[in-house]
Amino acid sequence: MGHNLIANYYELAAVVLFGIGFTTLLLHKNIIKKIMGFNIMDTAVYLFLAAKGFIAGRTAPIVVDGIQETTAYINPIPSGLVLTGIVVSVSVTALMLSLTIRLFRRYHTLDIDEIAMFPFFNIIMCLACGVISSVLSAKTARKLSIGLISIVAIMSACVLGFTLETKQSYIYMMGHFTAPWGNEIRIGVLEAAMALFFCIIMLCSIVGGLEHILQDVQQQKQNLYFTMINLMLSSLLALIYTN
Repeated sequence: MGHNLIANYYELAAVVLFGIGFTTLLLHKNIIKKIMGFNIMDTAVYLFLAAKGFIAGRTAPIVVDGIQETTAYINPIPSGLVLTGIVVSVSVTALMLSLTIRLFRRYHTLDIDEIAMFPFFNIIMCLACGVISSVLSAKTARKLSIGLISIVAIMSACVLGFTLETKQSYIYMMGHFTAPWGNEIRIGVLEAAMALFFCIIMLCSIVGGLEHILQDVQQQKQNLYFTMINLMLSSLLALIYTN
């Protein structure tokens, strides 16, 4: 086992980085640190993809001395997916930083209550998972999606318990204007219960209908299927929490 870990140290480093990023995302209250953790997780995924595409003894797929056999080159697809993922990651980071600036201007702090901001991060995680699933294999995208929906369901249950305990709702305003002219994220008992309900229904639908999904959806398109699942969940959560 130790020999396998040494031989696949790139994958090991990717797993360690992902764990560090995930821990930073969950345990720190400072939003900037959460964004840093999110980007560390992205970097871990890119490292994993690049490591899987590299083949020892082969060169980059750039023809210099005429046409050669394909066995002389590494797999260029993971590298292309990494470049695409980096562009998307930069865009998502810019969006999160812009929302962070808006939050700081309104509340004059970057420290947040973990449970109070779960709905915001649920939406962001579903968006990120949808993007990442599009560049993963079908099996990995399936496991990632089921895991994410389970995490979102648990976090929604925590939000529901929090709102039941405090017996009050709270609002996060995005922009200078309140609803209906602007956008607000409103979290209350009803919203948390609806989010938990949709997560459970979606999770049961995927797990219960997994055999039909594998049969009816082509193997090379199954990752796109789970991409749409994640984006749909993100849209549902945005509709639920948007006032």
